[in-house]
Amino acid sequence: MTLLLITHWATAQISCSELSDYVKTEGDKLRTYCCFDSEFLTNVDFYSLDIDGEDYYFALVKIDYYKEYIYCVPYSTISNFAMYAFTDQAGEAFHSYIRDYKCNCY
Repeated sequence: MTLLLITHWATAQISCSELSDYVKTEGDKLRTYCCFDSEFLTNVDFYSLDIDGEDYYFALVKIDYYKEYIYCVPYSTISNFAMYAFTDQAGEAFHSYIRDYKCNCY
């Protein structure tokens, strides 16, 4: 399953919903940030996933309590976002540290 996932993920043949489900079930949740002071973000969950001995990091971002998006982020994103997660600048931190790392899924 892992090799199949990587192949589909690398060629954008996997839906973002499938990738999110896989990360949630097979990955390790590293941190959860609830963005109480943000009008934009509801929460951000960071996951790691070991694939063939290499670590990959993901941010599952929930917007408006029901829309969820997955981002394939570098490890440094976790600590960069954490500095602003509980402030009214969480939305700006999302745009600065997460938004540009959309996963290769549809």
